Amino acid sequence: MDGNNLKKLKERLYKKGEIFEERQERASIYGGREKPPPLYWQPPQEKRKMPKKMKKIFIILAIIFFVILLGFVLYFLFSDTNIISSRNINIEIKGPTYINGGQLSNINVFIENKNKNVLELADLIFEFPDNVFSSDGAPLSRERFSLGKINSGEVVNKTIGAAFFGLENEEKKVNITLEYRLADSNAIFAKSEEYTVKISKPAIGVSISLPKEVNSRQELNITIEAISNSESIAKDISLQMVYPGGFQFFSADPKPSSGNNTWSLGDIASLQKKEITIKGIIEGQDLEEKAFNALVGVLDENGNFSSYGASSETLVIKKSPLNLSIFINGQDMEKNIARPGDSMRVNLQWLNNLVGSIRDAKIELAITGNAQNEQSISVIQGSYRTADKKLIWNSSSLPELASINPGGNGKAQFSFSIKDLLPINNINDKNFSIVLEGKISGIGTSEQIENQEILFLVQKEIKIASPLNFNASVMHYAGAFKNTGPMPPQVGKETTYTVRWSLGNNSNDFSKAIVSASLPSYVRWLNVVSPADTDIKFKERNGIVVWNVDNVPAGSGIILPSKEVIFQIGLTPSASQIGSSPILVNEQKLDAYDNFIQDVFNSKIPSLDTMLKNDEQFKHDEGRVIK
Repeated sequence: MDGNNLKKLKERLYKKGEIFEERQERASIYGGREKPPPLYWQPPQEKRKMPKKMKKIFIILAIIFFVILLGFVLYFLFSDTNIISSRNINIEIKGPTYINGGQLSNINVFIENKNKNVLELADLIFEFPDNVFSSDGAPLSRERFSLGKINSGEVVNKTIGAAFFGLENEEKKVNITLEYRLADSNAIFAKSEEYTVKISKPAIGVSISLPKEVNSRQELNITIEAISNSESIAKDISLQMVYPGGFQFFSADPKPSSGNNTWSLGDIASLQKKEITIKGIIEGQDLEEKAFNALVGVLDENGNFSSYGASSETLVIKKSPLNLSIFINGQDMEKNIARPGDSMRVNLQWLNNLVGSIRDAKIELAITGNAQNEQSISVIQGSYRTADKKLIWNSSSLPELASINPGGNGKAQFSFSIKDLLPINNINDKNFSIVLEGKISGIGTSEQIENQEILFLVQKEIKIASPLNFNASVMHYAGAFKNTGPMPPQVGKETTYTVRWSLGNNSNDFSKAIVSASLPSYVRWLNVVSPADTDIKFKERNGIVVWNVDNVPAGSGIILPSKEVIFQIGLTPSASQIGSSPILVNEQKLDAYDNFIQDVFNSKIPSLDTMLKNDEQFKHDEGRVIK
């Protein structure tokens, strides 16, 4: 019985579509599904449909709205209203596409008002790039012209002349803007256009003339010519040279206005030419190329250079058959600086670069300048001719010069000293230097140059640095100010003093000179200064006094008055200072720039106290604080 039931149950289990009672019950509960639906499940509901009448009304309303909107757009586009569109304003610019630099060209601007209404208070604005000038040479930057009213349909024309300066193929862009207002409105509207012109030829041509080949360390002359191609005057023109590595500058005619590579040429008229000659030596490897570059243009107030024209030339270095080098105090340097009283040791070293010997060599060295002490000149194995201030070495005094073998080298020596006091008698006595011009010559013996003279020149300049004398003193009885308070200084009571700072110069112009010092916390700045217009300031936050001297000309304190300032301070000592000599001014510093040797000068002076060494009426026992 049980077996039959089990068999029937198994048949039902595998019978397709058979449902057991328990499953039937659960399926009825869950809407025909065996498993329960998820929590978010809801029985499907019948979708409500919009009545056809409502659909028709909705479509009709949408069509009406679209027609009204289209009508408004057409109305504003084509009707005669007060609305003005910039699209109805034509700006036409007529001018050359290519011009020569510096050539005066006209820019014509035509403005057409195609609106139905008037443009009120119209202005035309030209915004020019750098280095554009008017016909009279005035720089053009942002120029505004009033056009007044521009009526409907009216065409207005404005012309401006401009000369563009720049490099070849450089583009210059001018932005042109029309600003206008509407009737009964303060709002400003604008429309802009751009005009571009290209420079086909630079305003100022520049050329460099130099040899195609030179020997290493051979003296070199460079000629630079600048010529104006401009129809108008080119104003405040400068020229800059960019030297290659290994070039040593000796001199130039005219002298540079800044450093050794910048010249102020001033104004150059049309077709006018300016010329500069530079002398120096070039050093390099055999067959090495060296490029010299010249730029002409203008310097702005920040020292930035804008070029109007450029040129570049190269030369090739060849190894010199016979070389001579000048070593000053053991150094073969481009920049040589000495100070009054210095001793100078000079070696002249020669080298034969030929494959053959050189016979009967001779060395000459000329000393020019008036800073050397002639009595101190001492020559080793040579002689000094006072008449032409030349030192001579030949085979009779220096046997090594009789024959210099291939690759052979040697040296000649002498020494001298700089004068302690340089001869300063007028304002032109400044920028002292000593120039050593050496020459070695000999006769070649190899086949290519047999019995031919071989010559080599070399030059070195020694610039003399100028001492800048800084003096400081404190006084109570002397000086321009009347001082008050007890002497010796007394605890709790203020005694005033006069501080004097003075700068004296010797032979070089100084710039950017600044003197500074701090005051102790117990010293008060009284803000009394002479001369009254002196640029001196007291920084209360850190107690520092700063005197901006700026320029100190050569000869100050010798043939010109010293730079000087005096100021007043007050000391109120404390009980802890009884019996001491309090410091009134801490260590004082001087910083300045020597324009000739192009280097910074620094100096310090020790602090100043109540022992007034420079006041003749001062008594020694008045320098210590009493109770």
